Amino acid sequence: MRSSGTPAVPLDYGWMLYAGVALNFVRGIGLFVGAFALSAEGAPLILVELAGALYFLPMLFGNGYRRIPGFTRGQSAVTSALRGCAAAAGIIAVLGVVAAVGDPTTWLVLMFMTVLGSGNLINIALRLPLLQTMIGRRSSQRYMAIEAISSAVGALIGPLAGGAVIALTGVGSSLILTAGVLASAAVALLVLRRRAADVDPAAPPQRLGDDLRILRGNRSLQQVLAVTVLMNMGFFAAVPVVPFIAHERGMDPVVSGWLASMVGLGGLLGAILLALLPSLEPRRIYLISSILALVAFAVFVLVDAGPGSFAILVIAGLGQAGFTVQQPVLALLSVEPDDRLTAMGLLSLGVGTLPLGVLLTHVAQLLVAPTIAVAITCAIAAAGVPLVSRERSSLRTR
Repeated sequence: MRSSGTPAVPLDYGWMLYAGVALNFVRGIGLFVGAFALSAEGAPLILVELAGALYFLPMLFGNGYRRIPGFTRGQSAVTSALRGCAAAAGIIAVLGVVAAVGDPTTWLVLMFMTVLGSGNLINIALRLPLLQTMIGRRSSQRYMAIEAISSAVGALIGPLAGGAVIALTGVGSSLILTAGVLASAAVALLVLRRRAADVDPAAPPQRLGDDLRILRGNRSLQQVLAVTVLMNMGFFAAVPVVPFIAHERGMDPVVSGWLASMVGLGGLLGAILLALLPSLEPRRIYLISSILALVAFAVFVLVDAGPGSFAILVIAGLGQAGFTVQQPVLALLSVEPDDRLTAMGLLSLGVGTLPLGVLLTHVAQLLVAPTIAVAITCAIAAAGVPLVSRERSSLRTR
């Protein structure tokens, strides 16, 4: 494998890319399956939102995931990611068998969402920093756009696969499918580990002080983190309610899956555009796209536009693409190469604040209808984006 500053050889990148595709696919199918299973059981909106929040709960571990004694402490990024994927696949497989034999209880679905969320932590805090080291700075935005395409494809195909599997064989089978895809990601990481020793050595013990050192005085990273918090409290906290809204509007599992996949379709189109135009100014795209995603989703929740709802979610997905591509680019370019893992761990901590969005929505539901509460949360987050991003700061050039 080549060192930082040059592209990775195709074979190495292929394994890295497949691991990302697999993790993004299980995210797409898992968020849909969890939300639809609860909605079909008549669960209230706040419980559906709680399930989505539990998916992001592992992100609160941040860099703490790399400090688990006997599991990840002192291990390389690939080894830590490999072990996490394998453990999550095993647990979800057991949950899938239980759901297939009996009924997918509320507690089982909530447990599934929590375990599944570890894949998101692995993807952001471990895999993306290693990818940045593999590809170097010059190719950063293009490759992160490819990552966003992978994420969008997962968001597009995941709900479709989830809806089809549930309609044919039930919730349990969809959980088993998720476990199988996670296991395949672990296999890809196992192959990659044998090739990545030169750019992915065993990590020295990390301390909380390392996190604070990197964040302190780094205005660029602080801004990226602040917008990440707002997007997760607003947009990503709200996206899991799409199957609930579809169910409320009388859609069956297949049509609900198509509707939920529209966010992924918009994300795919936006990511392809950014991959073709990597020279666009990343910070401006990051901020405008975040606002677009939040506003478009608020409109979707408030307005039953019939077929137009599909188009509104595509627009929201376009905004999500800009956020998803530029977030890691801005974060990784704001720190020294040796601090990339720690920076992305901090970013994962920002993603883990999503439950605050659910709490804010729940408070709003005490005063207004549930769908209006979701829209209010998105609107507040959209208004906050320009407020936390007033100052412009430079990025590192290495």
